[in-house]
Amino acid sequence: LNQRWLAQKQTDGSFELIPQHNTTKRIDVNGRSTANGAALISWQDNNGTNQRWKARKQDDGCVELSPGHASGSRAQIRAGVAAVGTPVEIWADNNQHEQRWKLLEVK
Repeated sequence: LNQRWLAQKQTDGSFELIPQHNTTKRIDVNGRSTANGAALISWQDNNGTNQRWKARKQDDGCVELSPGHASGSRAQIRAGVAAVGTPVEIWADNNQHEQRWKLLEVK
């Protein structure tokens, strides 16, 4: 469950990512930072724009995830590294593979 999130749609058209192992938390940009390299963390739901996300569909079927407080940034795997434990962060939109996410529906 710590690798599954519920994308819960909000009234403004964005969504919150709720980790299924602890549904009181949200995926959050740490400290509401807009800086490149700001960490994504699990944090108590506070209804902040740093916990709201927009999914931008890409031609390859993936999405780019943009935080509500920093629309020019995207969620990415740090430096595109594929190693286990690599941090997830935000970075300016660069249209690279480390900013592409495949969303899977689990039934």
